[in-house]
Amino acid sequence: MLEIYNEEVRDLFTSTKKKLDIRMNKKKEFYVPGLIDQQVYSYKDVNTWIKTGDENRTIGATKMNQTSSRAHTIFTVKLTQTFKSNSEVRESEMVLVDLAGSERTGKAETTGTRRKEGININQSLTTLGQVFKALYELQKPVKDGKTKNTIQPPYRNSSLTMLLQKALSGNSKTVMIAAISPDLNNFDESMSTLNYANTVKALKTKAVVNIQSKNQAMDDLQAELDRLRQEQANYKAVEVQKIVEVQNLSDEERRELEEKMEKQRQELEIEIKNRENEINALTSDYENRLEQHKAESEARIKKLNDFQERKRTEPHLWNLAKDSRETGNIIHFLQRGVTMGGSQHSSGIPLKYPGIMPQHIRITNNNNKLISLEFTQQGQQSKFPVHINGKSVSTKVKHKLFHGDQISFGMALVFVLHHPEDASERVRNGEDPSRGHKSYDEVMDQIDSYENQLKDNQRSLADSNERIQLMQDVAKANFIGRELFKNVFYEIVNPKKSLANVENGIKSTYIYAQNDDGVGYYLEKEQFEENFSHMEGMYADFQRGKDVDLEPGVDPFVKDGLACNLVGVSQVRMNPVGYVGEKWQTIKLFNLSGENLGTGRVKHGPCDELGNRQDVFRGQVNYSVEFEKLRFAKLKYVVPDETFIYLV
Repeated sequence: MLEIYNEEVRDLFTSTKKKLDIRMNKKKEFYVPGLIDQQVYSYKDVNTWIKTGDENRTIGATKMNQTSSRAHTIFTVKLTQTFKSNSEVRESEMVLVDLAGSERTGKAETTGTRRKEGININQSLTTLGQVFKALYELQKPVKDGKTKNTIQPPYRNSSLTMLLQKALSGNSKTVMIAAISPDLNNFDESMSTLNYANTVKALKTKAVVNIQSKNQAMDDLQAELDRLRQEQANYKAVEVQKIVEVQNLSDEERRELEEKMEKQRQELEIEIKNRENEINALTSDYENRLEQHKAESEARIKKLNDFQERKRTEPHLWNLAKDSRETGNIIHFLQRGVTMGGSQHSSGIPLKYPGIMPQHIRITNNNNKLISLEFTQQGQQSKFPVHINGKSVSTKVKHKLFHGDQISFGMALVFVLHHPEDASERVRNGEDPSRGHKSYDEVMDQIDSYENQLKDNQRSLADSNERIQLMQDVAKANFIGRELFKNVFYEIVNPKKSLANVENGIKSTYIYAQNDDGVGYYLEKEQFEENFSHMEGMYADFQRGKDVDLEPGVDPFVKDGLACNLVGVSQVRMNPVGYVGEKWQTIKLFNLSGENLGTGRVKHGPCDELGNRQDVFRGQVNYSVEFEKLRFAKLKYVVPDETFIYLV
């Protein structure tokens, strides 16, 4: 049993979701190597494996269907009938195909992954329709004066048609069951499905009985045995005839001849007996192997049924993944009593992720009725984020868990609780036990929404790992500064939301450096990282006893007097390029937190390459911005009174 998801083939008898390749054998037939075959001996066995494969299928919710199939499913049943009397074997294959329905993006309102799935489904169904049409054209009778149609069905254009090639052409019978909707709103889809099915109905195929031997060695021995028996029958007739012909022989000669013939007859009987024993041994071996396979199959089915029964009746956690094919692959049963969870390999719930402690959480199962989660002492000391149903939880209290609760560890590991007792209680109260279930993306959106509510006034870097590293570097820079008596303090600053955008060139994160005199300036993250690498080198030299008193232009703790550093920002009303009435306007200066630093005056307008005013424009236009009388009330900078002119 397999499914075709986004043109990728995977086995439904396993939850590994491994991609399988499609190959072609010597008979020019497509097959999937590595696909699991299970021997079955009853309808109960078949039904068990169908349920197993059905649980591993990829489904998803759309606007038109809450449990929409997102992949084509192919279930193949191979039937073998063996006749012991003549070693004859009759074989047949029944291929059951559940085609994912064609959908219109507008009606289904699919986006992202769901949209991509729908596109691949529609493309494979289109290719299948082209194969149907090509097969129908090939079956048309040749009219007088016309050559036979040589069109080739495009089997290779889709994984679906490659795997159905054997079932659609040659020795087969094909039946299609179409599912349509009585809703008038779905009239176009229903008509399209009926036309599709009508094309299949026009195909005519002829099936014949497949007969072959179950064992070539057994056939060879049986043929040899038949030859020896025929030789034995002929030998008796020859024996009588020879005795008659030699009646004139002496008694001694006749006796010798009879003894010789008797010896040959006994050897022939021994040979026949040996051949019969070999055939019996092969037959017995075949039957023993058949019984062994049957016992192994029954054991696998029993193990599978036991596992499914445990999933139905025992509390457990199952994983929720971004890729729907990976969802449900990990199952952690919650035994009665305490189950530990953490990065330790021996934990009942292994949680392999940076920041998770060896024994991070403790889940208590009180007789399969009350289930609760609490943090261990290690987990309480850790700052690793844990959320239940999208909300951050306290590490100091015990949390009661209910059926369907989503437990998120960071932004990677998400588990859902299956609580049979709680689910049954909901059903008795007339509630839907699946109420509140969410997809991986919905859980992540819920967490983001909750975190954003807690951090309305704080912007964070998109990459949390970079921010953590930056915080560590700033802390280390302050430590090195204290050790080297540099008297400079660094801190991370996130500009006010109204200031940080691409248009005005203000970055989302700066490092603010301030000395004991109160003089401060902003460093871009890249500038700070470059300075920090020199700080580490200075500290290493300091530990080795070297002199670390460097010149201002070299010392990473001292601001370079010739370097430009951000001090503050101001909003200036810009005039059109052709505006010639330049006027001075008063501006306010702000730091990145939105605090008022001081005032100044500015004017701007078109100019030539030297900064002189320009009224006629040809080719490239330069623009000048002039500042004067800059007064910083909260900064101890000495700003000259003369005008600064910047060309842009």
